[in-house]
Amino acid sequence: MPGFANEQLVLVKASFTVGDGKSFSVGTGYFVTADLVLTASHVVPEQYLIDLEVRTESDGQWRAVVPKPVWRDAVLDAVLLRVHPPLDATPDAAWIETDFEDDVGWKSSAYPEAGKVSNEGKPAWKTVGLGGTLHAHGGGGQGPRELELTVEAPPPAEQWAGISGAPVFVGDRLAGLIKEVPKSFQGGRVAAAPATALFQNHGFRLALSPPWLEAPSQGIWVLVVHSESNKGKTTLGDWVDGALAKDTKALKSVLGAELQPKAVRVRITDALESPGHWLRFASVLCSAPIAIFDATGFEPAVMLALGVRAVVRRGVTLTSTADVLTPMQLSQLPFNIQETKLIHHGSGYKPTEVEHPLMRIPAAIKTGWQELKSQPNYLDLPAYDAVRSPYPTPDADGHSAVTRILVLCPFGENHESNWKHVANVLYAHYPAAQEPARMLDVASPRLVGQALYEGIRWAGTCVADWTGWRANVFFELGVRIGCADIGPINLIERAAAEAANASGALTQQRLLMALLRPTAYLDADEDDAVETALLVHDAIVKQRPPALVAGQLPHDATFRTCRDCFEWKLEHITAEPHELLRSSIEAPFGKDPQAGGRSPILFSANADYRKELDHSVKERWIAAWYYLSNRFPKDYWSKDRALRAELRRLCNDVLQFGLPAPNEAHLIALRDQIFDLVDEIEEFDQQPTTGKLGDANRD
Repeated sequence: MPGFANEQLVLVKASFTVGDGKSFSVGTGYFVTADLVLTASHVVPEQYLIDLEVRTESDGQWRAVVPKPVWRDAVLDAVLLRVHPPLDATPDAAWIETDFEDDVGWKSSAYPEAGKVSNEGKPAWKTVGLGGTLHAHGGGGQGPRELELTVEAPPPAEQWAGISGAPVFVGDRLAGLIKEVPKSFQGGRVAAAPATALFQNHGFRLALSPPWLEAPSQGIWVLVVHSESNKGKTTLGDWVDGALAKDTKALKSVLGAELQPKAVRVRITDALESPGHWLRFASVLCSAPIAIFDATGFEPAVMLALGVRAVVRRGVTLTSTADVLTPMQLSQLPFNIQETKLIHHGSGYKPTEVEHPLMRIPAAIKTGWQELKSQPNYLDLPAYDAVRSPYPTPDADGHSAVTRILVLCPFGENHESNWKHVANVLYAHYPAAQEPARMLDVASPRLVGQALYEGIRWAGTCVADWTGWRANVFFELGVRIGCADIGPINLIERAAAEAANASGALTQQRLLMALLRPTAYLDADEDDAVETALLVHDAIVKQRPPALVAGQLPHDATFRTCRDCFEWKLEHITAEPHELLRSSIEAPFGKDPQAGGRSPILFSANADYRKELDHSVKERWIAAWYYLSNRFPKDYWSKDRALRAELRRLCNDVLQFGLPAPNEAHLIALRDQIFDLVDEIEEFDQQPTTGKLGDANRD
């Protein structure tokens, strides 16, 4: 097993501007992969950086570093730098994966000020071997946990500069990196960020994972998620590629942009291979404009991914099955799927039938895209709007979805005993909280879906019982890990856990258990497994999560990846005021309010209602125009062609729908003012463009 290697130690040098001058800082780093150097964050300034390079200890060679860090966490005071080209024949570091229960010895090497010498008047940094004792019961208290290290024969505190970022090895494994030397100990002790804390960070996990599943950077593209048990010779991905090729022109016409000719395919078991794979998969779920899932058999991992997708993207998402389902079978589907339109990708239909995959898939994509663009509240999966509900208001007794202990589990008779066992342990552990509740126990007059997904997001304590591997439970689990920064308490009855590792079980069951590590319990009063899981949850809530093995996903990693990667520009709440006013009109009326020759507004034949409706619509058009025409000074108009086009479009709409036939003097004057503004815009368009003003300059 690889231990400390002198070849992987580097001196980090960062040059930066200070006022009108130039300065630099140095620190120590260590290659944790062939191209990633781990060092302390404060060694690499976030602002005013001019140059960044590392010098490998083994050969004294300076190597270029990509200026933008791959990952940085200021709280942990750690950063990963990418060196290009990579360091040949460099093994990945082996990490400590557990907390220390006893004091142990540690070792390192660094470039402290105490080791600096003068070489012909120029400073030269030499390595200094370090070692001492790691105190298992130190480094706690407020803030993130640290490693407390005593040092043998330490120099004075002011001589430690340059040690930051040095690797801390215990035996043959990397236990962390040195952050600082507390001055109060006069150089006798140093603090380090533990490897276990680094592995709690989703960004660190992503950075360490090898490249996998890169999403296309241009055009509209389709993600296909294959189930584990593909049926038939032709996979869903094959049908999708065939449909894209068959209907290219029509799809391009509807989508309004180039469509990638081949789908991006992911087998669900590949997405579960490691935390890095799963987090890259989650980022693609956020970015895919169109996603199609093989829901054949409603496998738990596919449903988990669907739950995450339901949270992060109001895009086109299709669910498909290789089986031809009867009306009776359709009625027995998981209720999360019953709300969707399930299509078919098997060979159960003739090529000429509309339900054939080559006919149905492109038709579903086109219909979904048209509705997505025309209907602001378009959804093809449940949960998206419900999890975006505001903070729940407590009732008269102070209870709400926040204080509720929500249990996601099967409802059948064969699970009733498990439910009672888990509920009793929860009630005993949290006696002051609301009683544990399944969704069927929640007394709410609202629709079940609305109350469920609001509760899944906001519940401070959410339990997911995997026993039975139910599709609904895993969809809801996906919603939870996608939208809540405190992960669920995952449980599974021991017999079900053992069966998942037996031959004949789906591979994804074993992979899911390795990735999320549910606690296996016995349905017996003397079993304390559920209680142990609750203690872990309490530690997470107090921001003291226990150490994780490298193959385990941090409880909040999916949520934080979704937070970083979701397409926030598509969120309605980010719309500018004039666009928000436009959408408030187009949502109920449609983009063409006169289509069909009749009003689409229910009960608008009521004369009084119709009068007030007309007034409200006109006022919103006028308000939109007042906002945009006065938001930016006219010298912006000459520089920004896109702004002028936006203004012209709005002027035309206001004249057509907001002021179709004004009969009051002030409205007539307003109409004339808009005509004058259109003329001004045309004059600007005829002038040579000096440049385009970007959105960043509109503030």
